[in-house]
Amino acid sequence: MQKKRKQTFPPPTLRVLEIVLLSALLLALFFIGRSSASGTAELSYAIYHDQELLLRFKHKERAYGEFSLEELPGVIFSFNDSGLAIIANDCPDSYCLRQGRIKRPGEQIVCLPKHLLLRVETSAAEVDFITPVY
Repeated sequence: MQKKRKQTFPPPTLRVLEIVLLSALLLALFFIGRSSASGTAELSYAIYHDQELLLRFKHKERAYGEFSLEELPGVIFSFNDSGLAIIANDCPDSYCLRQGRIKRPGEQIVCLPKHLLLRVETSAAEVDFITPVY
């Protein structure tokens, strides 16, 4: 007579390892899909003051360097291959100077005292897992 073999389950550490590897794979696929989708869209930069668009330009159409706008005295912008930044501002906090450069879609710089918003936009409509669908 043969003995019935007792069914064994994998140790808990093996199950945890499987879950971690599966999660890493899903995250990698998510970010690869996002980077390829945003890589085909054309980047543009928008500068708003009091919710009005002052300037919009495409990444490939503007020359690199520093510039200012007549509507925003005391504010100097810098644009290069690394993105758009505010490099000088006479507002009291100067928090916008510490926000660095923006280059990826959805990134933005905000200056509350001057009611200023810089935003990176794309020509393609982006849909991600956080976008609500009604």
